[in-house]
Amino acid sequence: MESTPNRVKATMFFPLFDNEGNPFDEETWSWWMGKVVEVLGDFTEMGLTNGGWRGYADQCRWIMAVIQEDRLHDVHGFLQEAHERFKQEAMYLDFHPVHLELVT
Repeated sequence: MESTPNRVKATMFFPLFDNEGNPFDEETWSWWMGKVVEVLGDFTEMGLTNGGWRGYADQCRWIMAVIQEDRLHDVHGFLQEAHERFKQEAMYLDFHPVHLELVT
């Protein structure tokens, strides 16, 4: 059984509320969904997660995708745009090599 990494698993968090506690509008979420599908294709929304960052309480949408490594550039571009739209200091991205195997 081969175990050489052949993809990258990327995890991202997207806040539900701005830093003043206001929910993001439907237009923002519509943009977000279109970009998620465009950039990631297949993805899994892991659910909502609670946490804190630099004194702010966060509730976020947690998504994960397994992508080709050459798509990381597109993911970074998406997150840079999300950084502006969500008015965040930074956007979270965690990625690492994985071996993807579809078992049938």
